[in-house]
Amino acid sequence: MVAIGCGTITATSYDTVKHEVDYPVIGMSRGLYTAMATSNKKKIAVFATPLTIANHSHKKMAAQIDPKIEIVEQACPVLANLVERGILSGEEVMKPLRQYTAPIVASGVDTAILGCTHYPFVQTAV
Repeated sequence: MVAIGCGTITATSYDTVKHEVDYPVIGMSRGLYTAMATSNKKKIAVFATPLTIANHSHKKMAAQIDPKIEIVEQACPVLANLVERGILSGEEVMKPLRQYTAPIVASGVDTAILGCTHYPFVQTAV
């Protein structure tokens, strides 16, 4: 068995990899079912790496499950690097967090998916 421990790889490659190998492959949860069960407005934000957002995997999955779900995507290009460098608070992390969250808050979503395993490390900074 292989476990893919990265949201970006799961979003961009899981469906291909699981059909290419003869052993079980599991990926990171995309959180969509939990977000759908939590959202009252059916309007869900996805914060993720640029590659995951460019792949639109959450939008595609939501459209298959419930076409009434609206996915609002937000690429967060610098967050994973900040976390890897141990920068979890302060202005260096707050500036991009404000930039990434402002349009999401303005969009009126009521639920968010953190689509990268690094993002929970800065969740309390917001």
